[in-house]
Amino acid sequence: MAGNSSISGFGFNGWLRQQRRAFTLVELLVVIGIIAVLIAILMPALQGARKQARTIQCANNLRGIGQVCAVYSSQNGGVVIPSVFWGPGGTNDAWAHLLLVSNLIDAPKVDDPLQEFAAESILVCPEVRQTRTASTSPGDTDPSYFGTPANNWDGYERRASTFLFPSTTILDFAYGINGASWFKAAAASTKDPNNYRFGVPSAACNFSSDPNEDCHPLKKVTQIKNNADMVFMFDGVAWNQMQNGAYRATGGRHGKFDPKRLYDTGKLNVLFLDGHVMTLARTELPSNAGTFTEWAGTRAQMRPGVHYYTSITQF
Repeated sequence: MAGNSSISGFGFNGWLRQQRRAFTLVELLVVIGIIAVLIAILMPALQGARKQARTIQCANNLRGIGQVCAVYSSQNGGVVIPSVFWGPGGTNDAWAHLLLVSNLIDAPKVDDPLQEFAAESILVCPEVRQTRTASTSPGDTDPSYFGTPANNWDGYERRASTFLFPSTTILDFAYGINGASWFKAAAASTKDPNNYRFGVPSAACNFSSDPNEDCHPLKKVTQIKNNADMVFMFDGVAWNQMQNGAYRATGGRHGKFDPKRLYDTGKLNVLFLDGHVMTLARTELPSNAGTFTEWAGTRAQMRPGVHYYTSITQF
């Protein structure tokens, strides 16, 4: 019949209402379950991708630092940038302050010396930007400077300039340098210029009038052979990595890491003296084969199979 919307006794409007019925509770639970499974599958992959991106950014930071250190060397007679500057009255500044005073890097903006997060710059590994583990900033009383093995100390360091700048300049940085701060007149065991402590690429530079604080001469890049295998900078902090090596050069930022096996687990980004960067397992770096308490030593003392160097005594 014309105008009749029914089909075999079933109205079109009724049919449409049947098609618009709501999901049942069971169907909703099934959909939610499927979404949960997909999230469980994808989240580790997403987290892994983010971590890999931070590792790459960290490596790029070190590569950039290597480039500006090369410029510093070319402007200063070819010497490796000093690890630390000693000034009168025990004042001192780090290699990072030297890059800043040489106008080779932009000053990272630290609005508040007590601010929690590190300033964004090539000086800070993104994995530890939220962890301040050392500070000489005025008014900052936490935490203790070098931490303890119990807490596997690692993070970024906040240092206030006390010598190179006429007024306090604060820098955040989270990379260590393969250098020594030893004086010539140090303990008897460190007076020998052939000692591995003085075989590291970077030396301290002294501007104090105290003759007891005279440092060993700076090395030129061209004086160090095997530059492509000589560790220059790394994930870590400060200098004198031959002391507390597991905490000043850490494998805890990248890769699987067990704080109970500091010298045998984890990965770290390493800048070599020739300017290239690699992500290495902690076991690929020199450690004393007997005690693993020092990161540098002679070739005979090193863990077997390692072919990278931290001191010229290892050639």
